[in-house]
Parts: sequence; C-alpha cells; structure tokens
Amino acid sequence: RPGPVHVNVPLWEPLAQSANPEAVAAALESASVNMAGRDTHDAVPSSVLALLAESNRPLAICGRDERGHGAEVATWCAKAGIPMIADPLAQSNRGTTTTTVAAWDALVRDEAWRVGQAPDLVLRTGDLPTSKPLRAWLAQLAAAGVPVVQFDPERSLRDPISATSTRVPAPVTDINPLQLVTCEASWLESWLESGSRATRAIDTLLGTVSSSTLSEPGVIRASCQTLQADTTLMIAASMPVRDLETFHLGKTGPVCVANRGANGIDGTIATAAGYAAATHAPTVLICGDVTFAHDVAGLAAARESASPLLIMVLDNGGGAIFDYLPISQQESVYERFVFTPPQLDFSAAAQTWGIPFIEITSTEALTDELTSVENLQGPRLALIRVGRYDAQELRTAIWAAVAASIAE
Repeated sequence: RPGPVHVNVPLWEPLAQSANPEAVAAALESASVNMAGRDTHDAVPSSVLALLAESNRPLAICGRDERGHGAEVATWCAKAGIPMIADPLAQSNRGTTTTTVAAWDALVRDEAWRVGQAPDLVLRTGDLPTSKPLRAWLAQLAAAGVPVVQFDPERSLRDPISATSTRVPAPVTDINPLQLVTCEASWLESWLESGSRATRAIDTLLGTVSSSTLSEPGVIRASCQTLQADTTLMIAASMPVRDLETFHLGKTGPVCVANRGANGIDGTIATAAGYAAATHAPTVLICGDVTFAHDVAGLAAARESASPLLIMVLDNGGGAIFDYLPISQQESVYERFVFTPPQLDFSAAAQTWGIPFIEITSTEALTDELTSVENLQGPRLALIRVGRYDAQELRTAIWAAVAASIAE
C-alpha cells in the first residue's frame, strides 16, 4: 500500500509501563504466513477453494479498504449464504445485506456464545475492525487451528494480530459462491437470529433512558437510525468509532467514514469539512471533546463549507476511553497527563470562527437536528454534554442485556 509505514509494537495494555521487558521483546518476533501465489492470469489458488468447499461454518469479516469493495463483499456473502461481520467503515450496507450480522461487537463479547458460534473457516477482507473482543476471538480461533484466509489484492499486509494463515492477493469476489460454498442454512440463521436478539435488547435498554439524558451510545444509535442514506456520518477515533461497531444498524444507515491509523484524532474537523466539500452532501461529524480540542483550528476550514456540516461534540470532560485502562488507577498522573480535560469554551470557539452554535439537551432535540441536517446552510457546531461514568455503566448494562437475550 503506498504511503508511510506504521510499525506496531504490541503491548498488552497501552500507556502502562511493562514489568516484563523480556515478554515485550518476545512479542516482536517475526511471524510467518503462507502467501498463496497469484499472477494476473491465475485464479484463486486451489488450496483456498478446497477450504471453502469443505467448510460448513464459514464466517466473513469485512473491513474498510481503499477501493470501497464492502458493498461487493456483502453481495458476495449474500449469494454464498455466509454470515458477515462488517466494519461500518467498510460501507457494506451499500450492497446486499441479507447475511450481515447486526450488533456483532456486543455478541462476540459473550464467551458462552463465542464457543457455540465458532466457525471452521474465517474469510477476511480489508482492514481488521478495531473491536478488541473481535480481535481477541480471532486470535483464539487462529491459535486453535481455524484457517484464517485474508483476501488482499493490494498486498497491504492488514494483519495487526498475526492471525492470518493464508493470504490471497485477489478479491474474494473472484470466487463463484454458487459453485463452491456449502454453508449450512442453520449456521447462517443462528448468526442472524443472535443479531436480531441483540438489536432488540439494545433498543429496549436505550428506550428506557430518560429523554433528557443523552449518552454516547444513544447519540451514535440515533444518528445511524435517523440520517439518510446519502448523508456522510464521520466518526472520530477513540470511543465514537468503537461505539459505532456496536450501535451501527448493519444493514441500513448513512455512509460511515473515519480517520484510522497513525493520524489518530488529529485533523478530524478538517477531514469532515473535506468530505462535505467533496461530496456536496450533508455531513455529520461526531467527536469527543479532546478530539475537538486537537483540531479546533479545523473550524477555519469548516466555516468555508457551503454544504450542510453538523459538528456534534460529545463533551464528557476529557479522554474517557482511557478510563478502561489500568493506568486510570494511577490517580497522581492520570487526570492531568492521560485524561487531559480540555476545559474548552465551545461557544467561544464557534464564535471565534463565525460558526453558529447550539447545545442539544434532549433526545427530541437531537432527532430534530439530525432530521433537518440537509437544511443547513454551511456548518453548525452542536454541543452534547454526556456523563463520563454514565456511558460506562450504560455500555456494561447493554452488554449484559445482549448476553441475556442470546442465552434464552
């Protein structure tokens, strides 16, 4: 893949000092993978076709790629009858989504469910989703000997957890699914039913939250449910993109985009402004307060937008994603150096760049804003205050509700 090289050094818990440097060094040992050969005239290798022909419980994982093949992969999986876990950033909801599994991030968090739903073959396309539970499960499957085939026409080595057993430099859509794949009907049905149960559990629990109490999961869910298919929903890095993996609808919704990789949260506002300018379509950005502070000067680009651009800032007082890490227990350094509360006056920031400002304080106001986004004449900054610990408790309750729903 062209561009800079991002070298990952795998640490067990980011930002926390390791007490075992030898283990870190061991983790840097090189891993080997079989690169199935292919030139411009060859078909997908026979060894891969044999794996597909023998598999009764295949699972597809579709990630984002530069070519935008998510819709094609979704349609291929639908023809093959293969359940598909799709990163929302893959934009697979532009294809046929009859085998797309909803709420998959919440499903794979449940250990008992994972045991019963273990595939005998994993097919990967594009980048690996950020979901930590999914990555851990995929690593376990690979360690147990389950073949993991990565279709990688760009030869870009998208395997941050070294779980791939065979890499094919060709798209999965080169394979005729009607001739080779013999997926059990009950296998697909079990995945789709689990996704449906998880979806009902999520919506039921979110429906019990007071309309005057806005939450990070609730904002993501409402945006996916309300925004039209021709709207761009840009999700910032950190917690929003992870919430998207759980609360995205899977089969419908807006076009989801995000900055991923080494850039992290930098340049998020400017990127959203770029999408609005390039697509001439309504664009909604959801970001946290720290992300906003990192690119507050991006409002200079945003104010030039002639297309509708709604910038929604989820203000929980700092980098709350780090509350999930062990370093959050080191109170003497955590708040100042890791949580880093921006303590920003958002209204003043909007005024500085001449951008209209509102504060959204209820679910009704949020729905109204999302419904009417196409009527905006340029940018608008919307502040949504959310509880730092409320979101953690809500996510935990949602995962428990999903686990209960699929255990029935």
